[in-house]
Amino acid sequence: MKKFIAMLLLVVLIVPMAACNKTQDAEGVVMLKMLEAGYGTRFMDELVSEFKKVEPDITVEVEPVVALNADSVEGELTSRDNPWDLYLTGPMYWRKFIKADGTSDVLYDMTEFFDAEVYGEDVSIRDKMNPDYIMHTEEQGRNWILNWAGGSGGLAVNMTALGDRAVPRTTNEFIETIKDISEEEKAQPDKRKKVYPLIWSGLAWDYWRYVLNCWWAQYDGVDAYNRFWPCLNEDGELSPSVFLQEGILKGLEVLEEILYYEYSYPGSLALAHTDAQAQLMLNKAVFTVTGDWIESEMKNYKNDTIRMMKPPVNSALGEKLGISEAQLIAAVDAVDAGETSAAGLTDEQFLAVKEARSLYFSIGTTHSILIPKSSNVIPQAQRFLQFMLSEKGIEIIYKYAGTLLPFDNTIDTESDYFKSLTPYKQHKFNLEKDIKYIYFDYTSPLRWKAGLQQFYGPSNQPELLFAQQAESQRKSAYDVWMDEYETVNGAWGSYLSAAGLA
Repeated sequence: MKKFIAMLLLVVLIVPMAACNKTQDAEGVVMLKMLEAGYGTRFMDELVSEFKKVEPDITVEVEPVVALNADSVEGELTSRDNPWDLYLTGPMYWRKFIKADGTSDVLYDMTEFFDAEVYGEDVSIRDKMNPDYIMHTEEQGRNWILNWAGGSGGLAVNMTALGDRAVPRTTNEFIETIKDISEEEKAQPDKRKKVYPLIWSGLAWDYWRYVLNCWWAQYDGVDAYNRFWPCLNEDGELSPSVFLQEGILKGLEVLEEILYYEYSYPGSLALAHTDAQAQLMLNKAVFTVTGDWIESEMKNYKNDTIRMMKPPVNSALGEKLGISEAQLIAAVDAVDAGETSAAGLTDEQFLAVKEARSLYFSIGTTHSILIPKSSNVIPQAQRFLQFMLSEKGIEIIYKYAGTLLPFDNTIDTESDYFKSLTPYKQHKFNLEKDIKYIYFDYTSPLRWKAGLQQFYGPSNQPELLFAQQAESQRKSAYDVWMDEYETVNGAWGSYLSAAGLA
């Protein structure tokens, strides 16, 4: 009996492994593992279905994994028995797998594939890709990943809850709107009818970086913002002084003002991001901070008045430019109307406002497509990716996930396809037509190898510090700013050594 049980257990253990290996070895079968998060999986189901119609000899088998983390992917990539041919992941430091000679033992080199044509189109993947994304796919002069989501993020507004108020154009307007809504909320005696200015997730506090970083880049300019991540000063030298960029402080000052605890939905610090988004859908608050996934993630809630909005322009920029708040607002209106100048502003001043108004945050560079070097169906996996990046693929992904891939698209706003989209998606598409994305940039070894973060010192979660009810637990924007600089400056030599830059 014991022998029979032992043999039975052996069969149970062997059969799944054999099936897995058989699936991997099957000709024309691509095994794809993907992150199942806010975008859901419907878009992938539709992609696979449409791809099968044009490539009937290739089968794509998909396994969605909730919270697919970097450790599990890295473990599989280095395993001899990895059954997967494609990964769609979230954040991970894949550059650790690239050797100094520009090769990798575990990742497939996509450089030549970047020059392949997109499915059914006379354009290469490289030429179709948003050029700002290219550097985020590179290491040692080679291309190793693609990106599978636009990942635009920022403020969302409930237009019903906003009422007859205007969508704020500057941070001063934003602050005043929040205070005005707060006064109305306090005066409402019926708790069931209270509408709060803000709702957000204390468990996803880093969502605020999507707008904080825009306010910072609006003030300092995109070039300065981009130099922060590789820690290069104005002379192009490695230096911790980038942590003293004034735009960081100016952005933190706005955040400190709006995150005062009285302005947020009670209990926001303990909410998951999905709970915060749900309450926004239920008209319990006017603003939240989220990403382009909100409609897909909240598909069980019906509210056609949720809109993403451009980050209000940092009013401190007006002071820096020497113009009044009224002039700044007029200039923002002129930019939004497509005009090329604004009364009372020089060309230089207007261009600074125009750049500031165009900035929008994206975490798309952290959503990676990887092909393991161990895959024996790489041509088939590539064929699927070529289809995914085609106009048909982009339309499918936008319709079912709400994210625009970082590739050129020719979506016609007069087409039946566009008219079939939800009001949220139509508005979002038009909102992002003429924007310039900024990103978290982990291309420097100071970031991906030494682990240096945007905020790394004793104030590494300023959003939570600003929102504390007890004054003794709060910190000022200035203190956070100085904490971070002093922490990095004090350990600068260690960071350089860890990054291999000493």
